Amino acid sequence: KQWYQRRVRVTSVLLLLVNGLISVENDVEAVVEDAISAEDITPADPTLADSKLVIFTVATEENDPFLRFVRSLKIYNLDANLETLGMDQDWLGGNMEKPGGGFKVNLLKKAMEKYKDEEDTIVMFTDSYDVIFLADKTEIITKFKQTGSNFLISAESWLWPDESLESQYPTIEGKKYLCSGGMIGYAKTFWEILNYKTIENTYDDQLYYTHVYLDPEFRALHKISLDGTSVIFHNLHGAIREIDYGFGSGRLTNWEMGTMPAVLHGNGPTKIALNRFGNYYPEGFDPLWGTRGSASCVRRRRDASMLTIRRISLLFLLVSS
Repeated sequence: KQWYQRRVRVTSVLLLLVNGLISVENDVEAVVEDAISAEDITPADPTLADSKLVIFTVATEENDPFLRFVRSLKIYNLDANLETLGMDQDWLGGNMEKPGGGFKVNLLKKAMEKYKDEEDTIVMFTDSYDVIFLADKTEIITKFKQTGSNFLISAESWLWPDESLESQYPTIEGKKYLCSGGMIGYAKTFWEILNYKTIENTYDDQLYYTHVYLDPEFRALHKISLDGTSVIFHNLHGAIREIDYGFGSGRLTNWEMGTMPAVLHGNGPTKIALNRFGNYYPEGFDPLWGTRGSASCVRRRRDASMLTIRRISLLFLLVSS
């Protein structure tokens, strides 16, 4: 209810401003600022631009969802930080409509070995086929460091795959259940997590990280926490309504949590919703002018325009004859 009232209030204010029915000298600016001020207290720290960031993902084929993922990285100059694991390999993680995916953990463990002693290197892992990046390196690292964690894992409202573990989850602000589709942390801590225990390729990857997180001593020792308020990661499953296109910010905004996530994950049955958001972000939506078109569409616009001209010319010739 609070989220709905705040959104309606801001939308109403913007409509009044557009129609000239109120002036900006009154309290309207304060009302709009109140809805997005949570992000203003955590500006990106430019001194972190030289920090080392490695981004891992797993993809066995270069399909359209993977290319969309890579395009979003390129927009923020993060494609050079990406290391893709499993490309052109057979998927050994089982049927992902059921518990499985341990193959991702084992691929990551092997790739992480070269970074295991790098205490200052920050390593990020996300899925690829259902993920879009929304922020650059400096913002991501700034937000991570401000959490005070050594390792941060995304969170969601749904407990998967073992509901019997519900009572073991600690209460935190926002969403409390772990989602393994996005995580970030120091390389040395990540290495310790990946060596928590040995698993088969068909073991469930989310259950693996869940056991890590629900081990209270291990969690405290390595300062592991969940991103319950979508500071960096937002999972759409059960939380589509929290996300809007963002007024004034030009960024997808979580109105309920007061944050602007850096990574959007269309986990579970939310692929169509991710497609919808992906038509406009990143860099496809202007709050003043509306859509500018998706990044891929912009690149094709010139060719499409020439094709249209040719078709019109041909139609004109046919009609004239």
